[in-house]
Amino acid sequence: MRKRLLFVSLLSVAMTGCFFSSKKSSPPPTAARPMPAAEPAVATQPENHGQERSAEVHERNEERKEAKDEAKDAKKDAKDEKKDAKKDAKK
Repeated sequence: MRKRLLFVSLLSVAMTGCFFSSKKSSPPPTAARPMPAAEPAVATQPENHGQERSAEVHERNEERKEAKDEAKDAKKDAKDEKKDAKKDAKK
């Protein structure tokens, strides 16, 4: 009996919250209110030190990634050459 009473009271509180929150939603935009024009994406100068620092970090990470990719490619090429040499030696 207690479980049923608790379940019903929790359900009623939850449903009440749903009804109140659904009434507060804003109306959909209409044609009467024109939307502001979108500004073109233009690279701007950083506004503060944090943005400047972030840009520097991104540049360094790109450089590191390029260096790592070059090292991977070199290692793969060396492995392929070694494999080809081994294959030629068997013939």
